[in-house]
Amino acid sequence: MSQIVNVTGQVNPGDTLTLNNEVIYPDKSGRFEKEIQLESGLNTLEFRVKRYLGRETTVVKQVLYQPQ
Repeated sequence: MSQIVNVTGQVNPGDTLTLNNEVIYPDKSGRFEKEIQLESGLNTLEFRVKRYLGRETTVVKQVLYQPQ
């Protein structure tokens, strides 16, 4: 069983964003939105932001999905 959730956020305009190695294209103000399909159990979301001058930041979030 799976569940669709909407992940939204904001990065600096000009930054490159990937979510689980998939490129996400923010709008001109840096806002992004992506639908993610969660599988039953623990799901890992790895956000990677590469700054304009080359600095890279990684944030890992884990989401536990338990269907009813």
